[in-house]
Amino acid sequence: MSYSTKFEKIYREKVNQFCQELLRNASPEAYCGVPMPFLPMCGKEYRFALKKIGFVGIETLGWGNLENFLKVYSGNTYDFQWDRENFQNFEFLNWGVKRRYEFWHFWLMILSLVYGIQLKDLQQGKMNLLLDSFAWGNCNSIETAQSKKIIKAKQEGRLGAGYQYAKKKSEELFDHLDMMDDVFGMDAVIVACKECWRFLGPRQNYDELPSDCRNVKVYKKKRGKLLVFQCNHPNGTRKTGGPEVNAREIRNLLQKHKIFCPLPNVVRNGLSNDSKMILVEKLHDLLKEKGNGSVFEAIAIVAKELHNQHSCMQAATLCELLNEAGFRNQSNKQYTGNARGPCSLVRFAYRCYERENPGIVEDIAVSFTRKNGLYAYG
Repeated sequence: MSYSTKFEKIYREKVNQFCQELLRNASPEAYCGVPMPFLPMCGKEYRFALKKIGFVGIETLGWGNLENFLKVYSGNTYDFQWDRENFQNFEFLNWGVKRRYEFWHFWLMILSLVYGIQLKDLQQGKMNLLLDSFAWGNCNSIETAQSKKIIKAKQEGRLGAGYQYAKKKSEELFDHLDMMDDVFGMDAVIVACKECWRFLGPRQNYDELPSDCRNVKVYKKKRGKLLVFQCNHPNGTRKTGGPEVNAREIRNLLQKHKIFCPLPNVVRNGLSNDSKMILVEKLHDLLKEKGNGSVFEAIAIVAKELHNQHSCMQAATLCELLNEAGFRNQSNKQYTGNARGPCSLVRFAYRCYERENPGIVEDIAVSFTRKNGLYAYG
């Protein structure tokens, strides 16, 4: 069953009920200035993703017009095609993706950290196949009374008297993570909203897992496979280190729980033979200058080159480069490509630079993989 068919099966009846109850309460004109419900959706490539991941924010500002929505609904012609096309045509790339504390900038920041992609390439629409591989939703299908657009509409006398009733009904009928998960069958969902338990459902339905992070909580649904990574909206991170801290914590937790796998449409090729030969020469020069103890510096050089070329390699291939350059392990033997050796080497290099050089840490994190495609540093 396609996701659009599942959506119709699960949400259509609720939408019918929502519209009928609103129209019984008042005419469509009573809902002027009220946005229509933002209901969950996914990109066209979502079905191909090896791991099904959703991103959930607080609300979407100015999503359509409820008055018009009710008028179209009463003619039984609304099919949600506008909603899907708006997202699947990447209109959200115009929604504050270059402003640090906006939700969409935060989402792109996470993807940049996970996949080792330049943030500006995501912002400029150069990696849209990747962006098209996720599901999106909101804790509030209709904007809260605290949103800037609702406050402004009320001040200017443009907010219809039916707002409170529409908001209440949207919460009752749409604002439930279980419904979103029933449609999209997610492995994980990232919820950037502090007050999210009305959306998540009863706390007793979740087990809290150790996160080892200051700003991100991890919950596991007791029934099913869904993992929830919950943090503040980026606008609420000004006193906790900024959205970059949360993005790194989420990246590390996704790695820890083996959630992010390379997507079929995100192919990062290894280095060319010429690039490898140049690297081996650089590493050999480093070895002659600083000795065998500079192996972590050598790994940092390889990681930087891989990141610059938007590439990655298996940790076992890294060991081959080190051996070819003349580096040896503590037993004065070549680095082995067997078992856990290569991944341990990457992990030790990551920890070596973790505090003193965050830039190198990021390069190492996204440059070396295990044989199964997961990152080797975790």
